[in-house]
Amino acid sequence: MFYPSTLGIKATTAAHVFEFSTKVGKVGKISKIPSAGFAYGIYHVKVESNGDKRFEKLFAFSKHDHYTHTSLNFVMNVYNKHHGGNIQLTLIGNTCLRYDKKDLVESSSVFRNWYSILQKFKLKFPKNKLIKHLASSAWDHLVSTNTIIKSEQQIEDEGIEFSLNLDDDDARYYLREIVTQSNGFTFYKLVDKNKPYFKHQFRIKPFLLSHCRRTMANLVLNNADKVIRIITDSITYEGR
Repeated sequence: MFYPSTLGIKATTAAHVFEFSTKVGKVGKISKIPSAGFAYGIYHVKVESNGDKRFEKLFAFSKHDHYTHTSLNFVMNVYNKHHGGNIQLTLIGNTCLRYDKKDLVESSSVFRNWYSILQKFKLKFPKNKLIKHLASSAWDHLVSTNTIIKSEQQIEDEGIEFSLNLDDDDARYYLREIVTQSNGFTFYKLVDKNKPYFKHQFRIKPFLLSHCRRTMANLVLNNADKVIRIITDSITYEGR
């Protein structure tokens, strides 16, 4: 229960503390890569491995070049500084999304009771699939979008206007995905921009994923050459 334990257990060291914001982030400006490290937020940065195969196994690259402070600080202050890395960080855009430090809360203060109850159930019913589902899906449900599914005919009949651009004020819906089934039936996954989340917008997902990825990377740094791949909370080594 990697993600649940990260959320629910009170960390004893600063490096393992996971925090998330209780308030909306603020769009800010950044003019250069900060030598002291990135503040809590999301940044538009190009990460170039320069052919470093070890790093490519450890690091989760973003196809849109958006990274959290956790991922970027790992590159700068851990991999490059202490493990002989030469990973290049290049600022692509000077706009970033920052969160005030005063608005951050330690995740265990929110999820501790939930995790404690979950642990008791897991110990009592170790093979129960429902317990496993609760452990793996709860945090994901908190950040899930309010997606509606419509057929082409329904979109036409209901006069639904959508756009591929989130900033398009003329369209109420954002087109998340078009799915065509094997029988030829096509449906659209739309997100209502007026209510993109089911209840509250928990600002967790990208920060939790990068936090856990950093934890996994730190575990295997000394034996990275023997690592085949890292998937979520699983590490595959050569010969194992």
